[in-house]
Amino acid sequence: MIPGLKIDRKTEKNILNAFSKWATHFNKRFKKFGMEGLIKEYTKLIETHETQSCYHGSKGTLNTGESFQYCCGVSYEYINDLSCRDALQIIIDLLPPDESIRLNALISTLDNRLQRLQVNEEFFLNENEIKKYPKEKFWWFYGLPISVKP
Repeated sequence: MIPGLKIDRKTEKNILNAFSKWATHFNKRFKKFGMEGLIKEYTKLIETHETQSCYHGSKGTLNTGESFQYCCGVSYEYINDLSCRDALQIIIDLLPPDESIRLNALISTLDNRLQRLQVNEEFFLNENEIKKYPKEKFWWFYGLPISVKP
């Protein structure tokens, strides 16, 4: 059972299969923490870029300024962290309509916050990625927060 979802076994199996090629650490966390864990990761990502700070310093200390920039302010780190939003979309697409609506409602405020952060449009997807991730559906791939350098 995936924590936080009200779904039948077939839907659960489809969701778990969708992540079968994702990293083992992702699958372990997802099975343990479910939707709450994914939404928490998404919230943390947004808060990190709203405050332009992270707790990845020595012994978990706060990184700001230049130390933040070289940690979470790098595009490949941001894109990696953004995979939590990709995961949410995969789940939304596989859910029955009532659960999909419920999950979209849960993350809509977070989506709005991230959209307000995405002002740096210097980051572009390559042609294959644009075909795979159309902007109408995968808008989070089409811009970087000002705190992230391409």
